[in-house]
Amino acid sequence: MYDKSVKDTGAFDNMLERYSMSLIGGAIGGGLFYGVEKYKGFNKTRDKDLVDLINDGRA
Repeated sequence: MYDKSVKDTGAFDNMLERYSMSLIGGAIGGGLFYGVEKYKGFNKTRDKDLVDLINDGRA
């Protein structure tokens, strides 16, 4: 049920802190996720190239 007597719900309290923490956490988490995926891709490519060299008899 809607209460018309409540004027301030506190939705904007500490807004800067909440959104800045979300921004910082997203930037760090996104960068970390991107770096981990790049590293995994690098290792797969490197291992594949090494296997190909061994199969060709050039290692």
